[in-house]
Amino acid sequence: MPYDASKDRTFQKTNTTFQARRAKAIVPSDTVDLDPYVKCVYVGSTGNLVYIPTKNQDTDSVTLANAPVGYHPIQARRVLTTSTAGSLVGFWDDEG
Repeated sequence: MPYDASKDRTFQKTNTTFQARRAKAIVPSDTVDLDPYVKCVYVGSTGNLVYIPTKNQDTDSVTLANAPVGYHPIQARRVLTTSTAGSLVGFWDDEG
């Protein structure tokens, strides 16, 4: 599926630095985008984080190899099931 601007809460912002106002657990999927797209991912257990950045095509995934526990300031529209990192939480701003 292609990029969907209606799910990208930071699309219209010129300054995308923010403190998160919303969060939810991420359930990895190879076919379903996060709704809304997230601006930050918390990794609770180390592993590979395989994701599709908000404006990448479905075939253009990125792997953060051995992503350490902590916050990763990435804008993601999907986290893939090949991720081995665990206890994932997505954060976003509800303004936009």
